[in-house]
Amino acid sequence: MRYDLVTVLGSVIATTAPAVLSSPGITLGNQFMLTVTGSAGSNYVIQISTNLSASNWVSIFTNAAPFTFTDSDAANFPQGFYRALLCRSILFSSFAVSAPQTSYKITQTRDD
Repeated sequence: MRYDLVTVLGSVIATTAPAVLSSPGITLGNQFMLTVTGSAGSNYVIQISTNLSASNWVSIFTNAAPFTFTDSDAANFPQGFYRALLCRSILFSSFAVSAPQTSYKITQTRDD
């Protein structure tokens, strides 16, 4: 397309949905699990932190949506915060998990 001696080129940019975390639970082996959905086939990374410090997140798992994530180390920490990031994006959802090991409090937050 041409307008006043300026050529406009480009392609359609497909939007990808942010991660949606659902179905949090504890397995019989005291492992924390959750389901990640979003745009089917898009890659999401699971990150964990023991507090909500912006610089304290550690990437621990990456997969294409939809998938179920299980953390076998969850029982080793008094609390853990989980979030799923769309790879190469800042869209994410978070779950906070507080414990004694036999009961978990789940809080969901979402930041866009």
